[in-house]
Amino acid sequence: MADTTKHAASVFVIDDDVNLCEWVSFHLTNESRDVEYFTEATTGLDAVRRGSPDAVVLDMDLPDMSGLEALERIRKFRPDLPVIMLTVTEDVPVVVKAMNAGAFDYLTKPVSSERLSLVVRNATEQHRLQQKVVDLQRSAEDAGTRGLAGSSPVMIELHRSIEQIAGSTVSVLLHGESGTGKELVARAIHDASDRAARPFVALNCAAIPETLQEDEFFGHEKGAFTGAHGLRRGRIERAHGGTLFLDEVAELSPSMQATLLRVLQERTFTRVGGAEEIQSDFRLVAATHRDLVAAVAEDEFREDLYYRLAVFELELAPLRMRREDIPELVAIFQREMARGLGIETEPGLAPDALQVILEHPWPGNVRELRNAVHRAFVASQGGTIRREHLPPRMLASTQQRDEPRNLDAISPPRLYAQDLPTRPAPVLDRETMERTHLIQALQQSNGRVDEAARMLGIGRTTLYRKRKKYGLL
Repeated sequence: MADTTKHAASVFVIDDDVNLCEWVSFHLTNESRDVEYFTEATTGLDAVRRGSPDAVVLDMDLPDMSGLEALERIRKFRPDLPVIMLTVTEDVPVVVKAMNAGAFDYLTKPVSSERLSLVVRNATEQHRLQQKVVDLQRSAEDAGTRGLAGSSPVMIELHRSIEQIAGSTVSVLLHGESGTGKELVARAIHDASDRAARPFVALNCAAIPETLQEDEFFGHEKGAFTGAHGLRRGRIERAHGGTLFLDEVAELSPSMQATLLRVLQERTFTRVGGAEEIQSDFRLVAATHRDLVAAVAEDEFREDLYYRLAVFELELAPLRMRREDIPELVAIFQREMARGLGIETEPGLAPDALQVILEHPWPGNVRELRNAVHRAFVASQGGTIRREHLPPRMLASTQQRDEPRNLDAISPPRLYAQDLPTRPAPVLDRETMERTHLIQALQQSNGRVDEAARMLGIGRTTLYRKRKKYGLL
């Protein structure tokens, strides 16, 4: 079973009174909290800077600096950390000054055990809640940045499927073209499961030579072969309690397919050169861009292993089948570049560039889009991306097209193991693209009508009429 227990809250106490520190430490340790104490502000601040406490109990009067000065320093490098001040008396001006400086709460000496428990519990719970929100925001930002953003029907259905799959421990097989984000989906399944706090271990099977596959999966004992100078844990052992993601699983050698099947059945393995049977509890997510059913029919992939992997199957839609997500993805990749280069201004996208981007077939899917936007961002020197900033191959493919491309209808991802509600998806038509251009122009001009009309090459009256038509007034 996965380890789902929560780690004890960590509390640092900074006070020159050793007896008080030991009393607080004893009391909080009995409440299953990890406590460290320091009798000098400098050593305590160094520990806070290096460590990861959930709260700090800080004395107002310390020998090497005042508690308020120590509080101000903590606020600079750990602004989210709750700091509880210890005061000798309930001096209102001092308390107010501490609270204004960012203290979470205060305790008056002699400290009441009930008050100590209550304030520390509130502080640690608030800190953990704040950290959870930050982690969720970071996960959502990372997912969006790397390609799982979008509000198209296929993406809505994909996120619904991930939620349904995450609650189980069965194996999942992901199908999709290169660049569609199979590893991102695997990580999303892991992050949404009760294994999220445990390791996510990824292995690209196509990148491992056949002679090294066994060592990569199972590791080796010291002296197992020439050059094995120490024990090495393989991917399966490192994934214990978490998730093992095997990308391009169709590229496994026949012997490794047979070995993996046995491991999935027994959940035990031995390291290379070892005799001990080692157990590993991992959730397996595999992915491939190949048709495994056809590979089974051609005796290139074991049928019994296929059924072990494909308890659930998900097919990820290529970018050309969810074109309405492209403007959002472009904006995300632009912000990603701007943030990396320290550019504060919001980058823009000219309508003529957007037109080319929307019409491009994107054989490399989201990965290709991200690279193209990053190149265009550099070419535009962080400003508005225009047609001429796009990669030449994109412009050439657009110029060779004699007539507008008929966009494919969008279909939701398939979840074969259970029936999911599906609905027809809209085709990205001319009006949708025109409305997108209007929105882009208005955003880039900061709502200045004259500038937006100039960018679109139309008059103010025409712009007003189109805004009214598309509900943009």
